[in-house]
Amino acid sequence: MALVVLLVGMVDVVLVYLVRDTLHAGGVWYSVAEASWMAGMVAGSLGAARVGTERGQTRATITGAALVCAAVAGFAVAPAVGILVPLSVIGGIANGYAGACLSTLLMTRTPEHARGRVSATANAVFGGAQGASFLLGGLIAVALSPRAIYAVAGVLGLAAAGLLAGWQGSLARGESAGAPARLAARQSRGQEVARSIDQLARPHGAD
Repeated sequence: MALVVLLVGMVDVVLVYLVRDTLHAGGVWYSVAEASWMAGMVAGSLGAARVGTERGQTRATITGAALVCAAVAGFAVAPAVGILVPLSVIGGIANGYAGACLSTLLMTRTPEHARGRVSATANAVFGGAQGASFLLGGLIAVALSPRAIYAVAGVLGLAAAGLLAGWQGSLARGESAGAPARLAARQSRGQEVARSIDQLARPHGAD
């Protein structure tokens, strides 16, 4: 997700050049595209409240990241400035959805005593990625066109999301494969506890 933050921040730097120089539109369209993304983020964050399970939140985080990068790639091939508005809405919804689910996962899957450290580390990583993205975007804008920058960011982000989905799938399969063994171990421990209690409950000298 830090990579997605880096890529989205990087392309945000060159959005004004895409709108003005590539699509030959005015500053109003730049503002509309930015506002559409922000509105989508609000809607996506609210929608994330409906995801109630950890597995669902994990899938939503990965899917949302992939949709964000797909929207970014769409900017690279947009034939007209009006196309940027629906792409911004889609990207913003996915961004807010994934961000809210990821924040929830960090809190629910972290032991209570470590939540402060985990939260501070996550904020530092994502904040650092956001800051680095502005510098990186400015440097790359000197060498590449806005469309090329959006294309590179979209493709890299989709590749990262695909790798993350594959890794998560492997973990899920491993957990499923180990579930019977864990269940058998719990049953065995339960039987041992039951036998111990039974022995303690018997009168002395009883068979």
